[in-house]
Amino acid sequence: MIQNYVDELNNIKSEIIRNNQRNKLLKKRATELESNILAYLREKEQDGVKYKGKAIIVKTQEKIKPKKKQEKQEAIINVLYNAGINEPEAIYEKLLQAQKGESVEKQQLKIHTLK
Repeated sequence: MIQNYVDELNNIKSEIIRNNQRNKLLKKRATELESNILAYLREKEQDGVKYKGKAIIVKTQEKIKPKKKQEKQEAIINVLYNAGINEPEAIYEKLLQAQKGESVEKQQLKIHTLK
């Protein structure tokens, strides 16, 4: 009984790894194709094109890059300091602790290959 569970678990994990590798390749190819379509539309100086009942439109939008952890910490401490709060570093640490949830025990299987 347990052997069947372990074998099925191994098969499922192998399939997940295969799917992840395939998805990685598909995402890379999709990005390449989108780049090619964008290049074509720029070359033709068009904002979009219709194809087989679909409208493919070039949309420009701003994307805000996330700050690194250290940069976030410095920015928050500066805001707290500028707001006139004493000991902004201690308040920052309290804010971090307030965001965390409670610790919960969880059992997990670890499977090691024996030599």
